Amino acid sequence: MDCKFVVGQKVVCIDDQVGTNEPMASSYNPLDGLTVGQVYTIRWIGMYKGFYLKEFVGVRVVEIKRDVDPSEGVECCFRASRFKPLEKKKTDISVFKKLLVSSKKKKVLEEVE
Repeated sequence: MDCKFVVGQKVVCIDDQVGTNEPMASSYNPLDGLTVGQVYTIRWIGMYKGFYLKEFVGVRVVEIKRDVDPSEGVECCFRASRFKPLEKKKTDISVFKKLLVSSKKKKVLEEVE
């Protein structure tokens, strides 16, 4: 299993398109509301063999409860490749620090005058 996800990790959906491998794609939405750009939380990860698919790395997410796969007898999952890790953006607060220093200097100058 080649996947770096862990249970509890926040991930972002990067693929919500119904592929030709999903059963009965024309009659219902097999992705249960999975939406590109939405953040999800991994609650399970493991090898899975879907109804029409070969074995793949699958994940289940906290935010979506899926139906039981009759061929496997367990809750369906999503392919891990539909997600990427949520990137934590570093916030650059240097501009605010400069403003704070500038206002402190201004206040000191006003007190001196």
